[in-house]
Amino acid sequence: MRRPELTGLSQALQELLGAIARSQAKILVDYDTAQGWQEGVLCVLIEQGLLKKAPAATSLECRGCEEHCFSDVVVRTNGDSIRAHIVCEVPERQSEMGLVNVPTERLQQWQSSPVMLARFIAGELGLDSIDIANKDSAIHLGMLQSPHGRRRVSLVIDTFSLDINQSAIPLAELLFVENSAVVLDHRRIQSVLSLKSKAADKSYQPNIDKQELRKQATKAMRQDWRDAHEKLQREHPGKSKKWYSIRIASLPVALGRDSETIRRQL
Repeated sequence: MRRPELTGLSQALQELLGAIARSQAKILVDYDTAQGWQEGVLCVLIEQGLLKKAPAATSLECRGCEEHCFSDVVVRTNGDSIRAHIVCEVPERQSEMGLVNVPTERLQQWQSSPVMLARFIAGELGLDSIDIANKDSAIHLGMLQSPHGRRRVSLVIDTFSLDINQSAIPLAELLFVENSAVVLDHRRIQSVLSLKSKAADKSYQPNIDKQELRKQATKAMRQDWRDAHEKLQREHPGKSKKWYSIRIASLPVALGRDSETIRRQL
């Protein structure tokens, strides 16, 4: 396998981190998105445990005509042969298009999540296991030795940061690409560990205004929808809001929201 260029892997890493940060949950990377990455990037992310195979997609963007509808995929198996197709949803084109064949490789997709990120970081830190009992708010990675004693390390979901020694470091500042691999900034972590704790209270919890953080995340998500709407209007003018919202629902910026939810924000 040819190792990807640093810029290509860096861009894919930032896209992945951005999608997980906005979702704060499991995300899917479809075949079309992965094909847009440089050769070798997908393999590196899988090898390092930042992506893993997900169940085959059950709906895709149809490429039979310029409408590019997002439609369900029908998969038929005949012995060792597997065929997939989409039934055209445009009434005036159904007799012309009929069944639109779909290359089976387009059904591939991969997933990532905060838990997968936590496992990767724990491995980089030499920690054996993680505690995902409260994975909706924070994932505890274990304890690291510092000049002032042992310090807990946690991945805080809301802020998408690593909490070490009562200091929060954004993951985007800790993960980067070096020698065609994703690595952790150990120097930054050691510098934080060397600081004296702000308090001796072992019940310390990061000071996070969760309500405000969620509000900002929702605002950013809706703006992403509107930006996608404007782009689609330029590419496919004259369509209805419902048509645009269905298209946006198939994009990563949808973050799992349905088309009707998106339509109300356009």
